[in-house]
Amino acid sequence: IGFLSRQLTNTGSFGVFLEPIIQVFRPNWRHGRTSAQVLFIRNETDDIYTLTLRPEKKWTGFNAGQYVQLSVEKDGAMLTRTFSLSCSPKHFLRTGEITLTIRANEEGAVTPWLNQALKSGDTVYLSEAQGDFQLSNSVKD
Repeated sequence: IGFLSRQLTNTGSFGVFLEPIIQVFRPNWRHGRTSAQVLFIRNETDDIYTLTLRPEKKWTGFNAGQYVQLSVEKDGAMLTRTFSLSCSPKHFLRTGEITLTIRANEEGAVTPWLNQALKSGDTVYLSEAQGDFQLSNSVKD
């Protein structure tokens, strides 16, 4: 399929080619990305805040110690940063929600902006959970 897609659309995927058409009906859809709704943002300190997100149902969850890549559209560009999950896998299974606790880097392009620009109901995009630094199954969360 990759060869056929490259020959017909000059891209490696039909999804990339069809993305603008699909977005007419589903504006927040992005090829190869899982969307998550921002539920709320809680300020923990002056420079630390927690994002509470509800990933769409196709997101497969995580193990303790893993991280995700969070992508946001800012000024027409898709920016991606990596963050550790700050809730337990059981919390996700029980509520369908995840949290990312983030320290704003005042010179950063993304972390201060997230806290200022995102609001409840906004859409962000998540990778599947990644990382090998995981607690063993013998540890209860």
